[in-house]
Amino acid sequence: MKCAKVIVFYFGSRRLGHNANVKPESILSEILNNEKVDVGFPTDTFFVVNTAGIPADNCLDEYDGQPTTNGKIRVVKRDNVGLSFGGYIDTFNQYKHEYDYWMFLEDDVIVYKEGYIKSFIDELNSSDATFIALAPIATLIKPHCGGGCGLTSTEYMERTYTSAFVKSKLEEWSKYSGYNVAAGSLKGKNAEIEFSSFFNLKNHSTYTPLCANWSNHSSQKRFKYLLRPESEFIYKVGR
Repeated sequence: MKCAKVIVFYFGSRRLGHNANVKPESILSEILNNEKVDVGFPTDTFFVVNTAGIPADNCLDEYDGQPTTNGKIRVVKRDNVGLSFGGYIDTFNQYKHEYDYWMFLEDDVIVYKEGYIKSFIDELNSSDATFIALAPIATLIKPHCGGGCGLTSTEYMERTYTSAFVKSKLEEWSKYSGYNVAAGSLKGKNAEIEFSSFFNLKNHSTYTPLCANWSNHSSQKRFKYLLRPESEFIYKVGR
């Protein structure tokens, strides 16, 4: 049994001022150092680069094949179609026969809790959920989780993300440029909402779905009511 952790990177222009976003190159050393964390389960880490046509697209090449505590790093490059969510389903479609579980993360999300992959797998297998969401679950238009970040299995992914469906989604999203694919004007076809809305979503029963620096992020401040004194923070977003 093996897990793929997919981190989608974009080194081009970001949405200024949106959720205190930072450029991934400014926290790259922290991202790399975080691969020393023992996640508790055999896991390869995919660094998926959504290319921007700039030299920075190549800055992760040197890490391809390097060992991590639980596996190795695999560097993949693709056209920036569908933003992170296109990167998630594209990578899954290409490598699904090699892995049993999938953890999806954006490039400014750092999960630092030891053993978290095994814990999320155990949570998935002990509940009726088909996706354990890392971030809070929103209900705008359709239930979905922030950044599409969380863990599911190959079995559950294949129920929706067949090769034909992945191809059709990427073709649909390719009609929109940049952040338009995640714009509210697309309503129910918003890529972020669509990606995780096909699953039965649940947050982990032990950890808070809020990031440790939630107060810096407008998308998380509205979920302040989810804070529980006994819940543990296990990740942060940006700085």
